[in-house]
Amino acid sequence: MVFIKIKHILMKELAIIYKWDVLIMNTKLKVKYLYWFIYMMNLLIIIFLSISIYNTSYKICEDFKARSFLESAKYLPLIPSKIPLYTISLMLILGLSAIVKSFFHQKNIYIVILTILFDIIICIYITYYLNYSYKGMFLFLAATILLYVSLTDIRMILLISTLITYILLDYDLLSVNANIVSFQNYINYYPEQTRMYLYSIKNILTSLNEILFFFLAISMLQAKIRENKIYIELNNQLKEANKKLESYAQESMQNAKMKERNRLAREIHDILGHSLTSIATGLEAVLELLEVNFDVAKSQLIKIQEIAKKGLVDVRRSVKELKIDSIEKYALIPAVEKLIEEVNQFQGTKVTFSLEGNVMKMNGDEEQTIYRVVQESITNAIRHGRAQHIEVKFSFEYYQLNIVIKDDGIGCSAIQKGFGLMHMEERIRMLDGTVEFDSLEGKGFTTKLLIPIRWGNAYD
Repeated sequence: MVFIKIKHILMKELAIIYKWDVLIMNTKLKVKYLYWFIYMMNLLIIIFLSISIYNTSYKICEDFKARSFLESAKYLPLIPSKIPLYTISLMLILGLSAIVKSFFHQKNIYIVILTILFDIIICIYITYYLNYSYKGMFLFLAATILLYVSLTDIRMILLISTLITYILLDYDLLSVNANIVSFQNYINYYPEQTRMYLYSIKNILTSLNEILFFFLAISMLQAKIRENKIYIELNNQLKEANKKLESYAQESMQNAKMKERNRLAREIHDILGHSLTSIATGLEAVLELLEVNFDVAKSQLIKIQEIAKKGLVDVRRSVKELKIDSIEKYALIPAVEKLIEEVNQFQGTKVTFSLEGNVMKMNGDEEQTIYRVVQESITNAIRHGRAQHIEVKFSFEYYQLNIVIKDDGIGCSAIQKGFGLMHMEERIRMLDGTVEFDSLEGKGFTTKLLIPIRWGNAYD
């Protein structure tokens, strides 16, 4: 019962842990979806800006307005066809780097750090190729650091480095000392309405990227807070479970002590009961023989003395090791035959033994229980039933042993189970077997046992 309670508590705690693990995993999964959505947003913005610069450059050339454009720009821009090629390729490499980090962030932190440093260089080049008109990919890089760098100090250093780079690559700051062709220079080529559409698209996409990053940061913060709360709650539940387990462990220890005491009581009861019954029966026979044949009576007294000594040895061994002398020296069947031979040496009671089927190999606890049950049944038949004849029959069948012990004693109209019968039932239940008692007044007493044999597929 105690072990069932302990099992129930452990299963309950495992279910709670699994539930929280699933919740944490779902939260982390949502954060990762948001992270990759930010990446796709940055990729979309870079495609829009690079294609816009590329198309505008060729439109200017087709309209023969390159001279006026260069005069307004005061700087020779990059070759237009290279801008989409370089920026989109670098952005795809940035995505590949994010996949590498997702694979190694729990295995090798140094690979993650190196790839982030590489990412900073990629973002600088993308910003350069876009004429410093967009640097939102640094927000994606900051999200990468928050997501994949677990060491607090290193995370802080990388975030500060990213933030400094983000500030230094500002167009207004750089254009003071350098001639840079801004995205506005390209947009100014178009009519006012077209310029408005292009600016609107750029601003909307840039704002969405910033909002997504804001949501990602909030989600990660909430996930961390929720994770801490879960761990605190789980820790409290585990402490409570540990208290219960300690209580049940104490109860289990007490039950084990009680079980051991009961087992010791059974052993002493069986050994003393059998030995004292044999001694009492033998003494009765000796008293009758003293007046008839002194030599035979003396011989019987010597046998009684041997039984008394053997019983004392068995009691001492049971107290010390709870083992059975007969089963130590003999296998089950020879031990039972030896027991019956000892009983038959005294006048007044005759015990017969029969065996059917192939004898199966059994474990020590099975042999010990069967031996004690036979011993107790014979003792009860002699002591309480005053039987003249006892039949013991063993029938080995497929994976089971049937035992019938029948006597011709006085019997009883109503079976009242005392210490011996109750502990006999307890012994058999421990082997997952069954026991039945049957008796009628003047018709003797019958004990039927069915014991499953765990090693029934192996035969002597």
